[in-house]
Amino acid sequence: MKRLMLLLVWLIVSSGFWANTDAQPELDPQTLQPIFKWRVGEDLVYKVKWSFLTIGTLRFRVVEKTEINGYPVYRCRLHIDSNPDLLFLNIHDLYESYVGEDMFSHAFESWERRSDHILYTRYQMDYSRMKMHIFMQKWFPADTVTLVDSVITLHTKVQEGISIFYYARAMAKHKGRLAIPVWAYLKFSNAKMNLYGSTRQTSVRGETLNLYYLDGNLKFVGIAGLREGFKGWFSPDSQSVPLKSYLKAFIGNVKVEIERWRGWDARGVFTKPENLSIPWKEEPVASGKFLPFTKKGLKDWFFVPEPQSGF
Repeated sequence: MKRLMLLLVWLIVSSGFWANTDAQPELDPQTLQPIFKWRVGEDLVYKVKWSFLTIGTLRFRVVEKTEINGYPVYRCRLHIDSNPDLLFLNIHDLYESYVGEDMFSHAFESWERRSDHILYTRYQMDYSRMKMHIFMQKWFPADTVTLVDSVITLHTKVQEGISIFYYARAMAKHKGRLAIPVWAYLKFSNAKMNLYGSTRQTSVRGETLNLYYLDGNLKFVGIAGLREGFKGWFSPDSQSVPLKSYLKAFIGNVKVEIERWRGWDARGVFTKPENLSIPWKEEPVASGKFLPFTKKGLKDWFFVPEPQSGF
């Protein structure tokens, strides 16, 4: 699960401290109502930059609306790909989260590439019984090793690396402080978030925009060494699209900015013609199963789960 919390790449950044928010009310993350509109088919691609180098790409997709145990959920997918021109980075991972209309995670899966195997992780939450099934395996070319297969008791609804991204989007227009329960690294932790309920000016894609702003602090070390403070700016429309964020990762402070999108009408946010007619570049991926292993190990593989999950 190591790289997963990079997902918070949406909120993100490097302040490294819990801001002074004495005037803000404490909010209950379990009962706070979302100000957010889901759109199936939404497809958001971001570039991640460290100084002047583009170190990778994040692609978030809302794949479908489905059900888990009769409860409506949205299947959300994240691809993380490092820049192939950078020899010191080799990240090509896939994560999926099933986020309820309550904006909490109801299931999670990840496929993370390691030097000689795939690390597969699955969580399934049953909030009616307040239980969570945790399952982890190492997938080698000729063998499978089960690491964890257990059920634990929950005391509250929880977030994970992808669902908290959508939770932040849904709550960005509120005002107050949140301490959000998170399941990470096989233990419970939390993320603190400051919501200001107002817009702030920032520059995105060469335009000065008024966007909803939030910041906060992670109480754990997440994927790629993500830790401490984060900052994020969100569009003022009902989809609350993250447009820019900053974070501190293992490599240092990085900037994340939207590059292209589908399933979002940007006309109410951007005005420059070049920001309203961005050509879509489809990324080639294989579907349904892993591509064959090579003698060098997991050299060229990718996996896209079929529409019907096992949940």
